[in-house]
Amino acid sequence: IEALDAALRNLKPPLPRILTVTMSSNAIAVTLAEATALPRPWSGSGTQWLIAMDDVPDRPKDSFPPYPLLVSIGQDTDGAFVFLNLEELRTVTLPGDEDRKAGFARHLAAELAVNPWSIVTTVDLLGLGADLSLFNLDRVRTHPEGDTDFIADLAHNLSTITEASDPDDFHVAIIATTKRPLPGLDEIAAMVNGIPGRSSAALVDLEGDSRTSATHVHLTADGRLQIE
Repeated sequence: IEALDAALRNLKPPLPRILTVTMSSNAIAVTLAEATALPRPWSGSGTQWLIAMDDVPDRPKDSFPPYPLLVSIGQDTDGAFVFLNLEELRTVTLPGDEDRKAGFARHLAAELAVNPWSIVTTVDLLGLGADLSLFNLDRVRTHPEGDTDFIADLAHNLSTITEASDPDDFHVAIIATTKRPLPGLDEIAAMVNGIPGRSSAALVDLEGDSRTSATHVHLTADGRLQIE
């Protein structure tokens, strides 16, 4: 984790748009949303780049975390750890087995609570995981079903973003309640998708119908993730 943090913090603005990261014992590979040339010691071309663990520079002091919404989602068939950048996905729906969805949502919240690069991220978790607030009281706020005032607050904050910028605080809303319709949720999804430039927010919805604008993460019976 320390090597990944250092490798990404050494990237200079304008930051490449990272979609996924794969980390093995000897290298870190990234897939970008658009072709971008990365500096040495990265090697590759287009949207596929790699840096050897031995070539990762020291973490720069007093650096701002460049990808606060990067979360691990498991391991690939070769045993390498795979990470998704929720900043690029923006809105995510999770069709599939209820228990697996709940477990995945708790995993995302825990990741965002403890990852060193997520220190500028706040997580609101509705309908699940009250114990997760013990991970980090500053980053994770849990809400029982019915406690939805934070949705209006988030909508107000997002409505003030009218032009592209480099945000200095980030937000993830994880919606696990089965009570639907949920006032303001579709508006939040539209706002997150419409943020100009970099998105400072992401929405993960476990129970909502698959939105045409969302990334759909399917949890298979054997615990695999399929992303559409």
